[in-house]
Amino acid sequence: MGQLVIGRSVRFRGTIDNTRHVIVHGRANATLPSGSLEVAEGGLFTGRVDVEFATIAGTFDGTLTVAGRLTVAATGVVTGTVRYDELVVEAGGEISGDIARTSAPAQAPPPAEAATEDLQNDPPTAGPAVDRDRTPELV
Repeated sequence: MGQLVIGRSVRFRGTIDNTRHVIVHGRANATLPSGSLEVAEGGLFTGRVDVEFATIAGTFDGTLTVAGRLTVAATGVVTGTVRYDELVVEAGGEISGDIARTSAPAQAPPPAEAATEDLQNDPPTAGPAVDRDRTPELV
């Protein structure tokens, strides 16, 4: 497997197979079922992509599935259906559409729930007696 570079003045349409890395400076309307994708600043990729890694500094529109890290550079714009394991969006980068992480990390309970659980499990402690039926007086 090699590398494919789509130059600035090139317009490509079709399926890209048996390529380890694709770099798009021009325009591609394609399906990329494996490898990695880099859309350079000024480049445009529309279509369906299923890769290990992707870096978007230009424009991507379509379905993008990234098994590893998706990086949207400061000049990058990503729209469509996006699935990723790890996401990096640089300041100025844009991402919109149906976006979801493919493998959500294990989550700890929110702090409020954890505190409530701790209070429920703690035995009562001695303290000043409080008359809950009495209305407090304002001084």
